[in-house]
Amino acid sequence: MKVFVSYSIHISNDINAIHDLQCLTRALEHNLRKRSQDQDKDFEIAVIIGPSTVEEAIEYAKTIVREKTEQARLEYNLKQTRKDRQYGPDDLFYRTSESQKTDLAAEIIIQIGDGRIWKDVIKEDWDMMISVYKREIDKLQRLFPEIEIFSASIHLDEDASPHMHALALPFYTGNKNGLSTTICKTKVFTPERLMEMQIKMREGVIDALKSMYPEQFNDAVLIPKGVGRNMDIPKNLLKFLYRYESDYDERVHEIIRINKSLEEEGKEFEKYKEHQIRRIKEDRELIHERELDLDNREDEVNRKKDILENEARNKLKEFLETAKKELENKITQALQAINDFLNRDRSKRIKGRHVAAVQDILNARTIEEDTAKKLSEIGYRNTLGKTEDDVLHKAEAKDIKDIIEEQGIARGEIENSDIRIFKKLVDKGMPIDDAASIVAKNIIKNLEQDQTMSLSLFDD
Repeated sequence: MKVFVSYSIHISNDINAIHDLQCLTRALEHNLRKRSQDQDKDFEIAVIIGPSTVEEAIEYAKTIVREKTEQARLEYNLKQTRKDRQYGPDDLFYRTSESQKTDLAAEIIIQIGDGRIWKDVIKEDWDMMISVYKREIDKLQRLFPEIEIFSASIHLDEDASPHMHALALPFYTGNKNGLSTTICKTKVFTPERLMEMQIKMREGVIDALKSMYPEQFNDAVLIPKGVGRNMDIPKNLLKFLYRYESDYDERVHEIIRINKSLEEEGKEFEKYKEHQIRRIKEDRELIHERELDLDNREDEVNRKKDILENEARNKLKEFLETAKKELENKITQALQAINDFLNRDRSKRIKGRHVAAVQDILNARTIEEDTAKKLSEIGYRNTLGKTEDDVLHKAEAKDIKDIIEEQGIARGEIENSDIRIFKKLVDKGMPIDDAASIVAKNIIKNLEQDQTMSLSLFDD
């Protein structure tokens, strides 16, 4: 899990500024744990620069001031004709302490991390931060070569986190009034340089933590610097600040955790979305395939239907044509039989002609009956009648009257317009052969009309 590490560095200002020697003394007493209320307590601090007592630290600061400004002091004194205007060895230190325009020193406080992350590191291991803060001192000196740090101590005994207090003398060279090299905090810590300090001092912090605490800070991330945070914070508000930053860090951590959870849920949702899109696509393809299959089946059914209809139509046509030919053959045979019969018995010509005509008609009707019976198999009408052999056999033994009565003609059982036509033609004087031929052709014509009607019914 990621650990979010804060980094703070600020320069004392306003009520916490080191205005004079008294402020410097109080700061040293706090940093070195030399206050009166601290005498009976056991503190753990690490002094990495300067003496460990307040008095020695002040004397060390005076020594540094003398060394850094000695050349400028001598040059200034040479230009002064009045002794009261000249600077003594420690005059710059005390005059700066008494001045209302500038601070005597600057306190720099650096803290890496807060109590939230340091609670997971046992205090016995906090002393490893000494090397980390020494590195921070080196970076600070490189950024501000004109400052001299005369005291630096690391507090390892507070509940929040290990942090460092450093006291520095800011020297400025190029002054036109007074000493050319003097103490001037505002000339050294300019807003531009403070902004640069905030950026440069953060570099390499996480790597240093990982090298010292690989287990706790392996996934550490430095929290970015906020805008407008270069102001000094009073010490009485530091606890509130630490608590606020701790809450802030926890909220940042919670937000990051929520964002990570949302990202994971978003990924799961994308997977689910892709799965549903893929399923919809597959379903659409399947529906399309089934529609094509149904279309193909419908086309196949229609094709087979057309084939069956064509086959049935052709068979019916073929059957009717065959029946027509058979009918024509039988009519021809009937006519031949009539002629043969007339030739055998010339003495009975008139009777024979009547018998032949009746025979011809009966034969035609018998043929028509045969055709009607065949057509009845596919739903057409049926015609009653006698067979040709029976009629011919009886025609030889009986006269025309007996034949007509036996066939039921007198009783109205057979009412046929063809017979009436035949009688009318004979009564008008037409030869019997010609009248029989006309009646036969009329029968054939009726059969052809029946054939045409059958085909039209099939087509419908």
